[in-house]
Amino acid sequence: MKNRLAKILLLVIVAMLAHSVCFAKDPYKPAEVSLTPKAGYVFHLKQDVGNTTIEHRHAPVLMLGLDIGGGGWVWQIAPTYSYLKGCETLGGVHAVSLYSGLVYKYHFKGIYLYTGGGFRGGYLFGSNFDRAFELYLRVPLGFLWYFMEDVGFFFEIAPMYGVLGLKGNNLPDIKLGSGFAIDGVLGIQFP
Repeated sequence: MKNRLAKILLLVIVAMLAHSVCFAKDPYKPAEVSLTPKAGYVFHLKQDVGNTTIEHRHAPVLMLGLDIGGGGWVWQIAPTYSYLKGCETLGGVHAVSLYSGLVYKYHFKGIYLYTGGGFRGGYLFGSNFDRAFELYLRVPLGFLWYFMEDVGFFFEIAPMYGVLGLKGNNLPDIKLGSGFAIDGVLGIQFP
């Protein structure tokens, strides 16, 4: 009898706690327009462009994002800068690009889980080629956690697939090659 009563009381306490967690008023909500500075790393897999093979390459990446829409459907715009290294064919490369896409932010108790898609396109500057550009389909997967009223921390990982266009470096005309990449970023969102 005591054991049965203890189980019932425990079940009632768990139900009360679950109710208070699920239905309590959440003071943290993203503003309709938010600034999101991000820093992380991007990895590109090997690509064949014309008769040239571009080795695996990686780069630190900096993004200054703008989120428009608060929760639910959000439009993200992010100018991006990275310095590619680890590739003898391209040499040291500065990449300036822009990401634009939609994500859906699902809200639960100060945490927003999100996924979506968009395009990241940019221009590459380097000494081993004449012209280069890239265009990737980017699929961000992440979470945003509001630990203060107007400040949130987020982590995002984004697989990408796209094309690299290259002229020079044994390529007299612009040639295209496709391949996969992935980036991971951390950042702060405010307000």
